[in-house]
Amino acid sequence: MTHTDTHTSNTSPCPPNDQTILDHAQQALDDFVSRIQGVPYEDKGVFFSEMLFVLAAVGPGFDGQVLESGRARGQSTFVLGRIFPDSKIISVEFDRDSPDAPVAEARLKDFAHIELLYGDSRRLLFEKLQPRAVIIIDGPKGFRAIRLALQLLRTGKVKKVFIHDTYKGLPTRRFLERHVPGTLFSDHQPFVQQFKHLDAPCWDGFDTSQPLEWQPACPDLAGDPSYGPTFACLSHDPTISYGLILCRLNLMNFFARAGTSVTKKLRKRGGA
Repeated sequence: MTHTDTHTSNTSPCPPNDQTILDHAQQALDDFVSRIQGVPYEDKGVFFSEMLFVLAAVGPGFDGQVLESGRARGQSTFVLGRIFPDSKIISVEFDRDSPDAPVAEARLKDFAHIELLYGDSRRLLFEKLQPRAVIIIDGPKGFRAIRLALQLLRTGKVKKVFIHDTYKGLPTRRFLERHVPGTLFSDHQPFVQQFKHLDAPCWDGFDTSQPLEWQPACPDLAGDPSYGPTFACLSHDPTISYGLILCRLNLMNFFARAGTSVTKKLRKRGGA
């Protein structure tokens, strides 16, 4: 599927910075807490502080479309339904036969503004996409998620894309930091320090005797702490060529696969 760059967009010409998100989060905190009051945390779900990050990055008064790729047990979908009550929310899950699917359907059945779909989000998101959309990607993962985000941003219809599981130390995190200007992360330490208290119910469900990659503040290769699975926020910028960044990503993947192939051949010849 090919999606060409366009500079026709209704997105804000001034993407947020870390301080803007901190300010918006503090302003929205009381209302956010009231909206998630009594919401239980479900396994595999997005942390509450990460959802506040989404709300703060989108900014106040948003009533546009929200598209979600990857639903699992519906934790993030449920919170999206609470914090964006005036938005049309479309959530796409690939695996209709997953044991998580009926759990999510039962949890979300009372939200009239949430539509649940099954199928390949790499097709469905483009079919459903409307101007000023906000995208949440929690599946596919890794570089496939980044590729999908860049393809969506190329359309010019997207206000912001959030990619989950981008904690420090991952190659995907380093790619975003190096090649996608203006990318912000929910593990920004001032944000974490102010709002990690929201995640107390989330930690109750984890077996803390077994280490998680990011639990609860894991150093990356340079010793800089991360927190939680982490959202990356990519804001549409008409001055950025997302097609060029996609080319860099494709070239990087090509050479990585080529290198792996050569290594395997050398090992085979050496009897390894």
